[in-house]
Amino acid sequence: MDTTTSGPVMAANDDMPTQGGDQAWRDILFKTGRVLFIVGLLDIAVMVACIVMGKAYSSSVNVFAVVAGWLLMRGSLKSAGIVRWIAVLSLSAALAATLVMPWITPWDLTRVKIRLMPWWTMLSLTVFTVAGLALLGWVASRLGRPEVLAARESAGLKRRDMRVPAVIGVLFCVVMAGGVAWGLNGESARHAEQVARERFGDTYRYQTTRVAMNHVAGKSTYWATVTVYNDTDMREVPVQWTDPPSDEETPAGR
Repeated sequence: MDTTTSGPVMAANDDMPTQGGDQAWRDILFKTGRVLFIVGLLDIAVMVACIVMGKAYSSSVNVFAVVAGWLLMRGSLKSAGIVRWIAVLSLSAALAATLVMPWITPWDLTRVKIRLMPWWTMLSLTVFTVAGLALLGWVASRLGRPEVLAARESAGLKRRDMRVPAVIGVLFCVVMAGGVAWGLNGESARHAEQVARERFGDTYRYQTTRVAMNHVAGKSTYWATVTVYNDTDMREVPVQWTDPPSDEETPAGR
């Protein structure tokens, strides 16, 4: 008896279709998972290299991509639905962020950042951003192919409405942006900018980019980062103070 099959050999899964038929979905899952697996490994390698060189690096793709890729390569239709859902949510949130961010960061600060940023840094950021969005769109499209959807239905898995993660992604971005905008334009942010202004004077412009607070024993300690900039210079200035002020912060303690 001929037992050969076309496409990659998959391990048995409890979410596979109970009936035979066209198994093109196996190839789709395998190839999509292979891409995610490779991307995850590359991202981990870059992260390790940055840690060794003492450079900052942040990514939430690496481990997720490796695990998701492995499950897809094994032919898990349940994982296909979950990964597609996350991809659509992430893509909608990222696209919404590109529209919301200009409302949070002043345009003149964005303009100065672009002017002072080395061209290779800007190029790498642009390439990584476009590549990330393209990867999310590609994964969502591949896992939404009719072959995969039919296989999920044959396996008794319900069809997911992708409008749900799309709306959640946009709402999440809007809520987060609103919270950030409120925090960076509140009383604490204005106080941080005033402290920085006392150090650098009126020849610079000021924008708080980070505020954190810790409340212990009736006293609140604030940490903030203020971007101090003009048309030719930009720097990140840390600011710290307590409320009520400590002896070192009061005029009598200076």
